[in-house]
This record gives sequence, structure tokens and C-alpha cells, in this order.
Amino acid sequence: MHANLFPLSLKCEALDCFNTLPHGSITSFGQLKITFCNHFQLLIAKKFTYGELLKIRQRGQLVEKFIKFWIEKANQIRIHDDMKIKAFLEALNLKYAIEYFDYCNFPLDAFL
Repeated sequence: MHANLFPLSLKCEALDCFNTLPHGSITSFGQLKITFCNHFQLLIAKKFTYGELLKIRQRGQLVEKFIKFWIEKANQIRIHDDMKIKAFLEALNLKYAIEYFDYCNFPLDAFL
């Protein structure tokens, strides 16, 4: 009875995946679990790390857009603010940052 209701609990891609399985190809819940996990494994979000944060670099993006992106990534990990500042300064392309702050009339000495 429960096996007959299982497809009703699926939606979108999961239902499509289930419907493409050949009839009788799944003989146990364990096999079904493995099949689904293998199919959707790339969709599972992995935890963002400090090492990955250190690899982020601004490469020609607008400063404002880059800062928003960087903050979004930095907020995914729990680290001390000093470590975040270090990673941010390494990631930021100073040429673009200076032009941006100059354009906004932002005093650069506020950062120093």
C-alpha cells in the first residue's frame, strides 16, 4: 500500500526521474534511495568553506556587485571578523575599488 502512494509524494524532477525507471527495476527502498541519490547528487548543496572564500577574486566585476556576492558567500561560514576582512582585502581588485570609492566620493582613509 505504501509503495503505491510513494509516487504521489513526488513532484517535478523527482517524479520525472521516478517515471523513467523501467517497471520492476527497483526491488527495495534501499535501491530506490541509492538510485535517487545518484541522480540528484549534484543538486545537493555542499557547505561553503573558508578555503573557498579565500579563492574568490574580483575579476572585472563592478565593485558594488562583487561586494554583494562576496558578502553572500562570507555569511555562509562562521569565522572571526578579522579573518573575513583579510579574505575580503585579498579578493578585492584595488584598482576597481579605488575608482569606485572615488566615484562615490567615499573617503578612502576611512578604511586605513
